[in-house]
Amino acid sequence: MERIRRLIAYSAGPICTQGWHALIPGGDPSRVLIVYWKEYVRTWVIWGFTGVILACFLTSFLGNSYFLESVKQMLAPLFWNMVVVLGLLFALFGALAYAVRCQSISSYFFRSSYAVLKFSSEVGALGFGAVLGLLCVASYESGFSEFVDYLRSVVGVMLLGVVFFLNLIVWWVAYCLREEVETPEYFRYIGQRRGLLAVACIISIIGLGAISASTTPNKSMQQTACGGS
Repeated sequence: MERIRRLIAYSAGPICTQGWHALIPGGDPSRVLIVYWKEYVRTWVIWGFTGVILACFLTSFLGNSYFLESVKQMLAPLFWNMVVVLGLLFALFGALAYAVRCQSISSYFFRSSYAVLKFSSEVGALGFGAVLGLLCVASYESGFSEFVDYLRSVVGVMLLGVVFFLNLIVWWVAYCLREEVETPEYFRYIGQRRGLLAVACIISIIGLGAISASTTPNKSMQQTACGGS
């Protein structure tokens, strides 16, 4: 047990002393939250929500369901999953290349990962805003009884929370990969221990690949991806 505790402490490094602040660039959560609000919530979530409301208004006013069916295309969980996995794999390959001192290859994968994850975080934010918009529209049409029932549902609240949290993680990884952003303390710690970094990357790549290979879309995800209701 003592060896296991030492291994965990060695792997966690500054997280043991600084907590989750070691994962934040500059260790300042307030600054990161401001950027998160400006680039994620205010830009993409709100516009996704507004797009759904506008589409529903046009559908009702013009009697054409084209607008409502169009905004449903923002809900693309299968596409989002695929892009996120690709971006995370790029980041892991970049870190692995850094661990074995292949700097040029590492830089290429990190740049690619940033571009892919930035795109996927924006798609996820847009979809999250669309989900909130569709929920509000459905609630309005039912006299808000469905909205109250949904909020009372533990599963419903947890689902929204999980979707928001997953999008937050994707945005955070993309944010940490920016060249102008200060490297988090834990990333500097593990970057100085190339053996630990290589092992962590290999385990993560295998784990991510296994999870992706064993994941099959359920019926509701297929309907959403095809724009069905």
